[in-house]
Amino acid sequence: MAFGNISGAMVFQSTFPVSVGILLTNWTITQNALLSAYIALFNIALMLLWVCLLKRINGLVFSINLITYIFYIIKVI
Repeated sequence: MAFGNISGAMVFQSTFPVSVGILLTNWTITQNALLSAYIALFNIALMLLWVCLLKRINGLVFSINLITYIFYIIKVI
């Protein structure tokens, strides 16, 4: 019964603040937010493709990811 109590409290504490934040947040998506999402999706797709094709991860794919995030930082600044 204690595990049920703990897990119920964890679910409540993880969903209630999020729902309040969603309700009270101004939902305007800026160009920087879209760029950030596109970069994240590109990097995820690149990593997934890399692992599926080569069955390993090396430093080159991480370097490409780093370059995309450096581009984002330069763009935002």
